Amino acid sequence: MHRELTFSRRTFLGASAGAAATVAFGRWAPGALASERLVPPGKLGIQLFTVRDQIPRLHNSVVDMNPANPFFGQPLPGGFRGVFEALASFGYKTVEFAGYTQGANGPITTQEIRALLDEFGLTAVGTHLSLNTLRTNRAFEIERCQILGMGYIGTANRPTDGTNAPDAIGGVHSVAGYKAAAAEFNAWGETCASAGLKLYQHNHTDEFRFATDQPSVRVYDVWIGETDPRFVHMEMDIYWAYAARNLFPGFEPLDYVQAQPHRYALWHVKDGAAAAPPDPDGLVFVDVGDGVIDFRTFFDEQGNKGYHQYLVERDSAPGGSANPGQSYRTAQRSAAYLLGLRA
Repeated sequence: MHRELTFSRRTFLGASAGAAATVAFGRWAPGALASERLVPPGKLGIQLFTVRDQIPRLHNSVVDMNPANPFFGQPLPGGFRGVFEALASFGYKTVEFAGYTQGANGPITTQEIRALLDEFGLTAVGTHLSLNTLRTNRAFEIERCQILGMGYIGTANRPTDGTNAPDAIGGVHSVAGYKAAAAEFNAWGETCASAGLKLYQHNHTDEFRFATDQPSVRVYDVWIGETDPRFVHMEMDIYWAYAARNLFPGFEPLDYVQAQPHRYALWHVKDGAAAAPPDPDGLVFVDVGDGVIDFRTFFDEQGNKGYHQYLVERDSAPGGSANPGQSYRTAQRSAAYLLGLRA
């Protein structure tokens, strides 16, 4: 049996709109609001890993006591039903999955998840799977993506990761390993394309380092060159790309995006504040819009506008028992920032 949300949707939406307006006018000069919208409203999405603590929490089982959070004084929505309704109220239109269970809220089928997406006007755009899942259970996952109405299927693993992976050929950071991984992805991508899906790979920092077997070669250049653009697409995690710029001199994320804008179908829109040494990445997670990454320039100069999916993510969004509503705050504030972002 579905439990209905206890908060007033009209009251909540009004508060959300007010918060969004405050954030928008607080972060940009008023004259900029008449300029081009950089994130089309229909393309604003979220990686559900950001609210991974809310989905398994029993619906309405915890009251949020933090006045900074959107559900202050109210029971926190839980399960896919509660999370989807909350995300839709923040202005999200798409979601990217990172699992299909909802913990204490009980079993749920793929068909039931699809019905909830439809109910709240959301579209599933993609999913993160492990490389071994793509190797061993690809047909099942493709069918699940089709039921959920996704256009993309992908992984957040390094291309050379996993059991029986190309790492055995030359190592996880080698030219030989990346060439073998590209051949594997090309084959998978062709299979996915025949089922109406686009295969994508999501980066962290390692993809941008130099090769162990050819130190003058950046392995990402091998990856871009060896994968077939018809069958292998990229989801750039902007945070990790900018962290890689700090770690591996000479790498500029926007250069790659501008050179092949059709290869980058999805963005992980994740922000970072400058971190003091000895933090190796030079960044620490914050809500989108609170950090140092220049999203306005990135989205304005990316090329192929209107093609991409913009997916909010923050790895450290959950606040634990001390602040159980924190990840909803991250989702709300990040959406407000991006919906207000103008050229």
